Amino acid sequence: MLNRLEMMRIFCVAAECPSFKDAAVRLGVSPQAVTRAIKELENTIGEPLFYRNTRHMRITDFGEQLSLRAKGSIAEIDELFRPNG
Repeated sequence: MLNRLEMMRIFCVAAECPSFKDAAVRLGVSPQAVTRAIKELENTIGEPLFYRNTRHMRITDFGEQLSLRAKGSIAEIDELFRPNG
C-alpha cells in the first residue's frame, strides 16, 4: 500500500500523460504500479479520476480539479524539504 503523498505524485504525473504507460515510463515504474496507485487513490477518495477503456484514458472533471490542487500542495511539501541555499 502506498502512502497518500506517493499516490498523489503518481496521479499528478498520470494526469499530464496520454496513458498510464507513458506515466510509468516517466516515473520509472511499471504501468501496473500506476494503475494500482490510481485505483487505490480513487477508492480512498471515492471518486473516479479518469475515464478509461481499452484504448483511451481521459481525466474526469473532478480529477482535473484535484490535479491542480495536488500539484500546488506537492510543490509546497517539496519546498519544505529543500535545503536552504
